[in-house]
Amino acid sequence: MSEEARVIQAIDKASVAKICSGQVILDLATAVKELVENALDAGASSVEVRLKEHGLQLIEVADNGRGIAPHDYEALALKYHTSKLAQFNDLERLHTFGFRGEALSSLAALGELSVVTRTAEQAAATRLEFDRNGKLTSSAACARGVGTTVAIKDLFGPLPVRRQELTRNVRREVAKLRLLLQQYAVLAGQAQLFASDQAGRAARLTLVSTSNAGGELRARVSAVLGAKVAAVLQPIDFELAAEGVKVTGLVSRAGCGVKGEKLRQFCCINGRPVELPRAVKALNDTYKALYSSLVGLKPMAFLCFELPPGTFDVNVTPDKRSVFIQKEVAIMNALGQSRGCKPGQSSL
Repeated sequence: MSEEARVIQAIDKASVAKICSGQVILDLATAVKELVENALDAGASSVEVRLKEHGLQLIEVADNGRGIAPHDYEALALKYHTSKLAQFNDLERLHTFGFRGEALSSLAALGELSVVTRTAEQAAATRLEFDRNGKLTSSAACARGVGTTVAIKDLFGPLPVRRQELTRNVRREVAKLRLLLQQYAVLAGQAQLFASDQAGRAARLTLVSTSNAGGELRARVSAVLGAKVAAVLQPIDFELAAEGVKVTGLVSRAGCGVKGEKLRQFCCINGRPVELPRAVKALNDTYKALYSSLVGLKPMAFLCFELPPGTFDVNVTPDKRSVFIQKEVAIMNALGQSRGCKPGQSSL
């Protein structure tokens, strides 16, 4: 196109959908995370993730939540349609994982989206299919218990380069997904979470299982990561009363640090699993100062931050994993000092 011919004009809707959706759903882990969060927001006490061919062929997330009412079928996969938030100020009082109304519309644009759902008031379930724009194209009665199953076929099919990268690095992507699901299994409430992968003729491989653990943190760590990991953890519990902040969790005992692929340092804010690099750095720096002879070892950590509404912002990145926190420096300094208690003097 010549310089003279170039004019400012609106991008067509199909192109906008592909551009924006590729920013919301970054990889396999993000796709599954969004569906797991939807299941938890629906009140599910059991969530199952099923991959076929490492998620290249099929991703399914099934739950026993409330299901989707028929009056919501048409809007279900439309962009910026959600039941979780009506206006911007609602973010300060948010009690759900999702809030932007982007996930299902993005998945529809990046794969073949279908949903099977049933509420307690319905005698039968309904299978819904959507086009790339999130428009409902068909619905039919089918069998299913109360809850919802969302299926995505051919993830990133419309984006050949992204699809190629997923295919080339699929085992690494599954490993990244497994790590993310472990964080949700340990920190995101009392729901049971099971994830598996079926590849070729091999037996279905379990990626994550809470093994019917209850809501107690140590029990969930034991179920997800093993009894040996849970056995070397001790509690951390402190409060910044003036800030209305409370931190609880479990951290490795003295001399029980790990490194490499075994390291797990998970954080959540008000039950939302997030990435808190400053919290992790505070722990690692203190551990290093205390046990300088243990080169390269870092503490296992499972930390739950309780913050007052309006003191943090989760609307920072498309995946909602990064968070801005008011008075973060003071909170992380207190965290480092609590970790600095000498073993045997007091609990963390």
